[in-house]
Amino acid sequence: MKIKQIVVKGNAVSEEYAEISRKSFLPAIQDGIIDEIEVFDAITPDSPDFEEHCAKYNWAPSLMLADVQNKRPDDHSPTEKAGMCSHWELMRQQGEQNEKFWVIEHDTFLIPERYEVFKSLALTAES
Repeated sequence: MKIKQIVVKGNAVSEEYAEISRKSFLPAIQDGIIDEIEVFDAITPDSPDFEEHCAKYNWAPSLMLADVQNKRPDDHSPTEKAGMCSHWELMRQQGEQNEKFWVIEHDTFLIPERYEVFKSLALTAES
């Protein structure tokens, strides 16, 4: 199984977390559960094609209970939109390429105590 990891390239914190994250998955790579972790350059509000990505979607106010209770603005922030666009772009690629891969963010960690559960889930996803 391949993993695509969303990382804000050039952002020291994102890149540092991503490196720690990739190290946490080494046991799964060594056991052949994961083939590779490929870095996906996150879409950010500073990306040259940010507006192009945003224009693909019909944005609506968040219905998440915490947002409603806190009377959040009707529109999402540029950073929230960028995060959603990064995930949706990977989903689009997955559908077009008919390729299985997992999407993780820079701060996703494989907890050693949960390795066997992860392994079981990964092997089930493969079949």
